[in-house]
Amino acid sequence: MESLRGKVAIVGAADTEVGVVPHLSATQLYVKGAKLALEDAGITKDQVDGLITCTSFVEPYMYHAEMIAEY
Repeated sequence: MESLRGKVAIVGAADTEVGVVPHLSATQLYVKGAKLALEDAGITKDQVDGLITCTSFVEPYMYHAEMIAEY
């Protein structure tokens, strides 16, 4: 396999429930999606070098990616 050093790669993808999900917060849905994407890729969170997220309008936090990564 070619080295990914110095390159960007999306290695996993996932989706979660859509709409009103009363048993999960917006943050919990983000984290669930991230965990499912890791599972899809067959890697652990320790093998991830970066995380990009969009701002949540439901739970407006500054530094959203950091908050999700630390969850």
